[in-house]
Amino acid sequence: MKTVRHLVIALSALLAFSGCKKAGKGASGTAGGSGGGAVSGTAKSKAGTGGATTSGSGGATTNSAAKGPDDNSDVASQLKGPTDPARMPKAPDTPPAEVAARVIVVKYITANDPGDAKRNKDAASKRAALLAKLARQKDSDFVALAKKYSDAGEAPDRVYKIGPDSKLPFAKVAMALGEGQVSHPLGTRYGYYIVMRDKPQEVSTAHIQLVYKGAELAPVAFKRSKEDAKKLAQKVLAKALKGGNFSVLAATYSDSPSKMRGGVIRPLSEERLKKYAKGFDAYYKAALATEVGQVHDKVVETPYGFHIIKRLPLKKILAQHILIVFKGSAAAAAQTTTRRKEEARVLAGKVRLKVLRKKKSFEELARKYSEDAGSAQKGGMLPPFARGEMVPKFEQFAFALKPGAVSDVVESRMGFHIIKRVR
Repeated sequence: MKTVRHLVIALSALLAFSGCKKAGKGASGTAGGSGGGAVSGTAKSKAGTGGATTSGSGGATTNSAAKGPDDNSDVASQLKGPTDPARMPKAPDTPPAEVAARVIVVKYITANDPGDAKRNKDAASKRAALLAKLARQKDSDFVALAKKYSDAGEAPDRVYKIGPDSKLPFAKVAMALGEGQVSHPLGTRYGYYIVMRDKPQEVSTAHIQLVYKGAELAPVAFKRSKEDAKKLAQKVLAKALKGGNFSVLAATYSDSPSKMRGGVIRPLSEERLKKYAKGFDAYYKAALATEVGQVHDKVVETPYGFHIIKRLPLKKILAQHILIVFKGSAAAAAQTTTRRKEEARVLAGKVRLKVLRKKKSFEELARKYSEDAGSAQKGGMLPPFARGEMVPKFEQFAFALKPGAVSDVVESRMGFHIIKRVR
């Protein structure tokens, strides 16, 4: 959602939304789909956790020593430990808004884009079943297995960010797994996929930022010396470590615009830092080293100044909205409208009543009335988002809703919103 995201307020250089890395060849050799790069096209494959389940021996990939193209003894010989029940596929109680997943790909000679594969389809099916069993062994390292056995090409250890609208052929399987679980092999026209749902590759934080004169990215107006900033940071850190309310401390002391939302900022990832925020490694490392719910025990310095960091649980939700703009609101569509604020409020109220009457679906009404160009034609659907990614008022109401519920008319700097929580 372009219009709402433009007003995310927190560490602008640090928090610039990076999207997803440009996909490399991935599992099929081409990019496509959504959520961090994808295999091209959509495979007509069995969804869920089905697929090949037959085990056996025979077959080798081109990167492992074996007797012949259909010999799988190199994998079968590694099956020594017991299966870890926690790694068996089981759908989560609550459908996730987004997951991180890794895959092992087993190609065969007649698959689309077979690469260097020499094995036949039957041997590939058996190999995939063996690899799934191997990946579920207690203490098995999925990344190491992917590097050794996957036919994924350039990036066998790649992490895919997957949401409900992902076009990846293994997306439905990934969304149906619990964290740490390994799927049954999934047969597609690209080959067989063994999917593991990984831990999120992002970290959610709140911070208190204390800027000083001379800091690389400090606003010119700041006159505070570095010494004074550090002393104040130590004082605030002591309060936070003693159990002081972090949101109140942020609102009282922080120099960041994020103080208006308790210091919460957009989730960080290594990818985003490398691409858009060099120099913030110390912040990210400190966050990773801190337990969820705890305050990091040291003041951290970045090009902005000093930071007190609290790690938060990472939670993403899925929501739809209908945006009604007015002249003077911050949304892009407001630049061409002549609608006054009160007129927009009345129209938003009428649209909400239409939503509640359910004569037309939320998607239909969003396509007809919403003035958010980024989501209107998608039925108002927004990408999965965490706290710190939307304008505060919108975010506050979206997170407060239960799945399936519709908000009152919500005013933000963008205009008036009708929000529906999906999951």
